[in-house]
Amino acid sequence: ISVNLLSGSSAPSESMPPPRVAIVLDAGASMAAITHEGPAHWTAARRGAERLLGTLPLDREPDLRLLAGARGAGCQDLARAVSGTEAAVDAVTRATPAGKGALAATLTGLAQTASEGGGLERVVVFTRLGEECGGDLCGAARQLVGRDVRLDLVVIGDGAPPACLAEVAQDSAASAPAAWQPPAAIPFHVEAESLDPSLRLCGEAQAHPVPVPPGRGTVVVQLDPPLRVERRFEPGTRWRLDVIDFPQLDPPVREWEWRQLPPPVKERP
Repeated sequence: ISVNLLSGSSAPSESMPPPRVAIVLDAGASMAAITHEGPAHWTAARRGAERLLGTLPLDREPDLRLLAGARGAGCQDLARAVSGTEAAVDAVTRATPAGKGALAATLTGLAQTASEGGGLERVVVFTRLGEECGGDLCGAARQLVGRDVRLDLVVIGDGAPPACLAEVAQDSAASAPAAWQPPAAIPFHVEAESLDPSLRLCGEAQAHPVPVPPGRGTVVVQLDPPLRVERRFEPGTRWRLDVIDFPQLDPPVREWEWRQLPPPVKERP
């Protein structure tokens, strides 16, 4: 078996009442890329945005900015704006990764909206940080924070935000530079009925598969809280546990599913 983990991280902040929220969903062509052994980054981003839309209070109309999503060789200057919960959910459902979009320019535009008294209090970005259109991302983030707008950057996969964003986070309330570091390797272990209880088969997400004995077993992924998943492993089969985990969203998002892999291709002598 192997474990594939898509995780998100965001800048922590003090608890606050439900704000007017702008959701920036990166639908650029780079989001269609897959991890080494997992689903597309777009799958995780879309699910995270849908979950967030579904948890917003009814009296808070979200402002969705769909970054790219349209075919074309050039960069889309600004993200397409969609207002209202129903329209935003429909736009997220219909969107497919295509084209290029400028994340920095979009955040700058949102900062301008906040300065004009639009009541914007929070911006949540779902992206893998495959920035292809340039721009000063840290400068745009600093403009938002300077206008008392909370910025949550949910990074899909193993992308690392620019180091300068840690400085922006330090300037905002209750932030920590460690929140902007790429996630460490997440260990997991397997508990099997046929093994001595004191023995564990150990591995890491995104690493090489771990051989397990046939029969029923439990895979324990060391998240917070730990994820425990059981299944029966038949002889000669290959399995991958796909996990999507956004621990710092409110409420947290976690989904998982088993995927049976085809047998390895045997090389001809």
